[in-house]
Formats: sequence, structure tokens, C-alpha cells
Amino acid sequence: MVDALIEWTKKDKVIHLIVEVKSVIDNVERLLLDYPQLRDSDLKVIWTYWYKFDGAIKDNCISKEDFMKATDPETIKRACRKCREINPDLSGSQTVTDARRRIESRLRVELKKTDEYNYRGLLERSK
Repeated sequence: MVDALIEWTKKDKVIHLIVEVKSVIDNVERLLLDYPQLRDSDLKVIWTYWYKFDGAIKDNCISKEDFMKATDPETIKRACRKCREINPDLSGSQTVTDARRRIESRLRVELKKTDEYNYRGLLERSK
């Protein structure tokens, strides 16, 4: 009987988490629809989410206690990605997307150079 109760409690927790994530996705979608200027910045979405839904932002500041109680920023970012995956119209402007791709491309080149340099250095040290 106790094992069945523990199993039921685990299921309740999983269901609660699923409902919670679903509500974050719904809330983020509402923000992206109502405030198109947020689509270019996940940080702005997080800040607005904390302000509108968590009530954590007061006088444009957040206290440590409110920060610890607020929805995890990674959860909000994942919800942003999910919303954009479901509805590409909620993505940022093409200008911002292009700029991010250029930066990403340059970073990949630099990382590749760094990896090759580190790899050669390891080979020389192992001789």
C-alpha cells in the first residue's frame, strides 16, 4: 500500500511539472504575441516574464529572495525556443538573426583555430 502511495505521489509530481512547463510556454507565447519587441532578446522576455507573471520585479529591480523564487531563466529560454519552433512568426527580426549567425560563424572559426593550437601543443608535450 505504501509503495503504491509513493508511486502515485511521483506521478502527481511529474504531472505537476508538465502542467507548470505548459503554463510557462503559454505565458511566453502570450508575451511574444503581445510584445513583438521582445522577440529579439531572450533576456527581455525573461525580465518581462518575471515582472508580469512572477511579480519578482519591483521598481525595475529584483531582490535576491524574489530571484530565488522566480521561474528559472533557462525554463523561460526553453519556452521561447519551443514557441519559435511551433510558430516561426514569433522569431526575432531577420537583421538580428543574420547578425547572430555572423557572430556564430566567426566564433566557430576562432574555436577551431584554438582547438587545433591546443591539439598541436598536446602532441608536442607528449613527445
